[in-house]
Amino acid sequence: MDHELNEASEALGAALEARVARPDPALRERLLREVSRRGRSRARVWAPRSTLIFAALALLLLGASLAWGLSQNAALAQERSLRAQFEAAAAKDEVVFDVVDARNVAKTILRSTTDDSPTAPYGKIFVRPDMPYVVAMAGRLPQAPAGREYHLYLDGRRIGTLTPNDAGFGYFVYRADAVGIAYQRARVVLEAPAATDAGGSTILTAPR
Repeated sequence: MDHELNEASEALGAALEARVARPDPALRERLLREVSRRGRSRARVWAPRSTLIFAALALLLLGASLAWGLSQNAALAQERSLRAQFEAAAAKDEVVFDVVDARNVAKTILRSTTDDSPTAPYGKIFVRPDMPYVVAMAGRLPQAPAGREYHLYLDGRRIGTLTPNDAGFGYFVYRADAVGIAYQRARVVLEAPAATDAGGSTILTAPR
């Protein structure tokens, strides 16, 4: 309609200019004012529409800004979580070094109960008389079957779970309530995750 109105206005002006016998100037001005009034009236109709469009665009920009802010917060939270995990792992490794490399460390070798070959699974337990930690390691352990885990027991007390990687190696650090941990027997038992009585299959053992 705006296009048609513009064309009508231009055509009217051209027709009035082309006539040799010009009409009354007052009539010409009145007609042009009417066309101009209609144009302003349509402009007033368009103004609220343009306001709504600008408002919608502003809301879209605000939504995009909020979404970007949320994504940044999520990324920062993930970064903090990863940093915390890294720091925890580094602290655990420091304990491992402090225990395993100490001159006063006591080491226990765990051997397979069924395999005496050079490629048999094995384990090691490290303790220090002046620290409350037990560092347990195992190598060449096959992956546990579904619904089973490798649990380490000291004198019948379960202290942790060995979860081997693809190469069969796993370790964990256990913190006791006091320094100078003493035990007479160590066993790695394959059993259900919730088991606490060493009722499964003993895979590695070491008497002391």
